[in-house]
Amino acid sequence: MSRAKGSTYSSSWIGIDGFNNSNLIQTGTEQDYTSGGAQYCAWWEIFLAAETQIR
Repeated sequence: MSRAKGSTYSSSWIGIDGFNNSNLIQTGTEQDYTSGGAQYCAWWEIFLAAETQIR
């Protein structure tokens, strides 16, 4: 089995509201493969504030 030499990045998220206002709440996950290994994280944010990682 050969391993890919490049890096790959992906994320999935969902948001609630924010259509006609700035009341947006989001949560999601990130799945990356870089430097020969997989990295995973989950996060949430309320719009205009920075994301907070879930540990």
